[in-house]
Amino acid sequence: MGAEAVIEKITARATAEAEHILASGKAAADKRASEAAAAAEAEKEAILAAGRAEADAIRYREKLKAELDVRKNTLGEKRALLDRVYSAVREKLSALPEGEKAELYAKLAASFAMGESVKVYASPDMRAFAEANASRWGGAFAGEIKGSGAVLLSGDRCDADLSVDAIVADLRERTESDAARILFGE
Repeated sequence: MGAEAVIEKITARATAEAEHILASGKAAADKRASEAAAAAEAEKEAILAAGRAEADAIRYREKLKAELDVRKNTLGEKRALLDRVYSAVREKLSALPEGEKAELYAKLAASFAMGESVKVYASPDMRAFAEANASRWGGAFAGEIKGSGAVLLSGDRCDADLSVDAIVADLRERTESDAARILFGE
């Protein structure tokens, strides 16, 4: 065998071994690239799933917040309507003719267990009315008090504030839930 044949054989073996090493390296690189692509795809899917879950949670919180705002606004509107109702009651009570007002105050005074010696006090605008009706309420006029639209009865056992504001406040306290049920069906 000649030197050329030996060199050719060695070159062929080296070429085959180089091609084998190159093919192995390419297969290993392809495998690593495929594994990296699969890992990247899995990470991408996990990130997308987490993003979707976070977006769903944000949408849910925003929906709850919007529903709460609607309820708050609705309650505010209902409260404003009830305020207007009781304001109208206050105006009608203030505008009652003297005879009706005296009868109403007599009924209210009778509903309190005042005891003996009822003293009647009134604001300046209610003085003449209180003086004219004090005996009807079981007492005697005792003097003026500050304010407007006020009549106070003071007895041995209790005191009664018969001012328009106190009457309406008491009425509202006792009837507001019924009024809301009637107005709003709740």
